[in-house]
Amino acid sequence: MPSAYPVTGLASLGALAERLSTSQANHSLPGVNPRSVSEPTLRFGPLAKVRGVKVGFWVDSFPAEATLRSPGAIAQLGERCVRNAEVRGSIPLCSTRASRIADFGWFDRSDSVSRSIFVRQLVDASREQLWEACATAHGMSRWQADVVVGDAATANSITLSWPALRLSVDLDVNEVVPNERIVLSVGPSRLTLEVEAGVVRLTHEGLSSADEEDGMRSAWRTSLGLLAHALSKHSARERRARWITRTAKTSPELCHVFFTNSAALRQWLTQSGAVGQEGSCLALKLITGELVSGDVFANTPNRDVAFSWQEQSDSYLVVRTFPSPHEPDERLLAICWSRWVPGPFPETTVRFLEKSMDRLVRLLERRGET
Repeated sequence: MPSAYPVTGLASLGALAERLSTSQANHSLPGVNPRSVSEPTLRFGPLAKVRGVKVGFWVDSFPAEATLRSPGAIAQLGERCVRNAEVRGSIPLCSTRASRIADFGWFDRSDSVSRSIFVRQLVDASREQLWEACATAHGMSRWQADVVVGDAATANSITLSWPALRLSVDLDVNEVVPNERIVLSVGPSRLTLEVEAGVVRLTHEGLSSADEEDGMRSAWRTSLGLLAHALSKHSARERRARWITRTAKTSPELCHVFFTNSAALRQWLTQSGAVGQEGSCLALKLITGELVSGDVFANTPNRDVAFSWQEQSDSYLVVRTFPSPHEPDERLLAICWSRWVPGPFPETTVRFLEKSMDRLVRLLERRGET
């Protein structure tokens, strides 16, 4: 997956930002693959057992020997080619000099692509369950795109779609080793997913900047956390996602403070509580008095957070920030709320989250002015 950060699995946020900046929308993305280069040096990151669910990552980046040149660009499975969307300008999310993204998330680029990310996620699931989650339409729709057409295990290509955003991307299936490995690509971007009992390993090639590395590392953490939560708590259930987005002139570092710090959270979302490190337990009390208890699945410094919400049917909430295609100092703020229970999202809570995002934007821009 190219540069850019996963939306629910694979969508680039440039086009998403273009479409969502003018209205509120209601969705995560990732990406890319194996090759013949020296093995990366891995650092062992946070590893914890969260209420019976193993959560852990190995994440690092390493240089690749090959030089990839466009057309195309990278998708998180990336930055993808998404129909019905076009953003002009450079989008850090996908890195680099790109004159345009057509079909959501694809760039014509001339720079070399030389960075990759490797992530290892522990999941309480069998090899067969993980294979179904990574190689079938039903499995991928529970943690990647909102709608998936085609089973990667048997098809030559698959289509990932986000109807609420009117976005879709077609991916080629390059390699399939049943119950072991699958390789997907779009243009020069490749994503390799390898599974075994209790573990998913992925390699994402095609990153061309430190910003992309940081964004993709965070995106993969939130997405794979979603996979771990879905399989451990909502086996075989269908996932539905609701997105709430806003734009603000701010920095990702300041956004992260407001996503995690107790004093900052009290200014727009909560009465008490903070978002701790990955693997920790969460205990928030919203301004409305509603409780949010669960587990922190992702908390990437200066980026995004993701946690479960036990009181809301053990749902999963991601609070994220992405580069905006409009201004270099503007960010797209997004809340993606995933649920696996039938029936509509509770509108009272949705309205509260929307108003909370409005408060957050005012706070961020006020601080930016000072």
